[in-house]
Amino acid sequence: MLGRNPFRRYIIAAVANAVDHQPTNQTSTSYTSMAKKMIILMLIVLLCTMYINGQSINGTVSCQHSGRAHSCAAETCIAVGVVLRQNIYSSNCYVIGEPATRGGLTDARWYHIYLPSGKQGFVNGLICAGPVGRCRRTHTPKP
Repeated sequence: MLGRNPFRRYIIAAVANAVDHQPTNQTSTSYTSMAKKMIILMLIVLLCTMYINGQSINGTVSCQHSGRAHSCAAETCIAVGVVLRQNIYSSNCYVIGEPATRGGLTDARWYHIYLPSGKQGFVNGLICAGPVGRCRRTHTPKP
């Protein structure tokens, strides 16, 4: 039947072409191996990027008042430094801590800040504030 088919020559050429371009087992294995290596490399890069972004200081807070920075999110915690009015400090997040009152206002947000001295501390939202997200639980020391 194939002998009478007008497309016989095209069919034979297509089959021959497909056979000629068929990868051998060794080539197929090396492509698979290379694809696996690329996927693993991309996953490593993705994980490193996620780790770096999770650890980065990506924000700031500005202080409307001067006050103390504490070792935890409460006024009863040890003071680790001082923040000054109209200054900007690096911050990566805030926590909900012990509410503090100042001038008749109360706020329970405490911003995790980095002082110029290299120390870290918490300052109440009535003193400093900024557009940073909430901290993960690992940032919340107990009073």
